[in-house]
Amino acid sequence: TAVLAMVERLAVRRGGTLAGVVLTADAKHTTRELTARVVGLGGHYLLPVKGNAPAAYAVLDALPWTKVENAQVTREKGHGRRETRAIRLVTLAAGIDTTLTGVAQAGRVHRSVERKKTVTAAAAWTRESVYLVTSLTHRHAHAEQVARMVREHWGCEVVHWQRDVVFGE
Repeated sequence: TAVLAMVERLAVRRGGTLAGVVLTADAKHTTRELTARVVGLGGHYLLPVKGNAPAAYAVLDALPWTKVENAQVTREKGHGRRETRAIRLVTLAAGIDTTLTGVAQAGRVHRSVERKKTVTAAAAWTRESVYLVTSLTHRHAHAEQVARMVREHWGCEVVHWQRDVVFGE
């Protein structure tokens, strides 16, 4: 795929290694091949897990998230909405098989968004939870750092959304 080719080119430019690099991508790129290649080149990844990685999704969905106490919570206001994001991370035991290479931690990001009232409708809340995996250990990335990386990734994604939706590219 194009992402694997990009990873290879990046490694070549960096002397054959991805040491010090944390790759983020869309869920469609959360594959055994990509995680194995990134880890094999000495890098790390932070990837969302959705239905296209069913084995990993089933493992993450079954974790006892309500018992995880290390939530990093952020609240923001702006653009006609209030948003709360809570991220919880767990270190995965060696015996848990997500079929992805090098998974050290799993996370769940829970977003709650309230859109301001309009003339015709009351304020409405939307909620969603998204799972993620990373090869970074707790020693290298705690909840606050992972939350920042997730937000930085979505800062890039908004540009793609604008090009796709607004400009019809």
